[in-house]
This record gives sequence, C-alpha cells and structure tokens, in this order.
Amino acid sequence: MKRLATCFIVVGAIALRVGAVGAQVAERVTNNREVTETVTLENVAIHEGDVSGTLVNHSRYALRGIKVLIRHAWLWRDEQHPGIDNPARAMYYVHPTDLPSGEKVAFSYRPSPPLPARADGRFKTTAEIVSFEEVGF
Repeated sequence: MKRLATCFIVVGAIALRVGAVGAQVAERVTNNREVTETVTLENVAIHEGDVSGTLVNHSRYALRGIKVLIRHAWLWRDEQHPGIDNPARAMYYVHPTDLPSGEKVAFSYRPSPPLPARADGRFKTTAEIVSFEEVGF
C-alpha cells in the first residue's frame, strides 16, 4: 500500500494525522529549506495580478496537491492616511495533477474577479508554495 507524506510550511509545530481512502497519509511539519529542496517556483511572472511560472519537482517522489499561496497586498499611496476600503486578498492555486519526480510544469493563475484599478494605491503580488504531498513516501 502506498503512503503519502504531506508537507506544510507553518509557524510552530502542529502535526495532524489524517486517514485517506485506499492510502495512508502521514502529515509532517517541515521548514522552508526542505520545501525548496523538494519543489520550487521558477520563472515567475506577475502582471496586473496574473501569476504564471513553472513548478519544479526536485523530489524522488511524485508530488500531489501542490498549493501556491498568491497574495495581493495593497500598498496605500499615503500610508500615514490609509483609506477604509482595503482591496487586499489572498488566494490558493492548487495544481490539479500529480507532478512526477524530476519533472516541471507551467502554471498560471488569474484573479477572479480581477484586481480593481485604483488611484489611491497599488497591489504587490507575491507567490509561494505552502503545501504538497509526496506520493509513495
């Protein structure tokens, strides 16, 4: 029977054990260094909130459920007198298929609804991998 190991980047040491139908799932907490040794984002391009890039699997196992946190932080033009309507948001992009060992795959994300065009500030968009499962671990 195959086992799946799910890796999360978290602050603190929180670990859960979850059972899955037909497979054993062992979740473990890991650190940023271990994550970047396993899977990376490359060639990331951000334009008006759209994010694209390449997911690269450095693990000897296939990866499943790669989750990318995409943050659209709002930077007020006048930070000392911010407005009351902060349009910042964060979304998850979850890669829909397994990524085999040593392989890479392009991904793209478009916010829905689109980010509003405003004169009182600007968005700063970032992307980072926050979780994944190693299949056959």
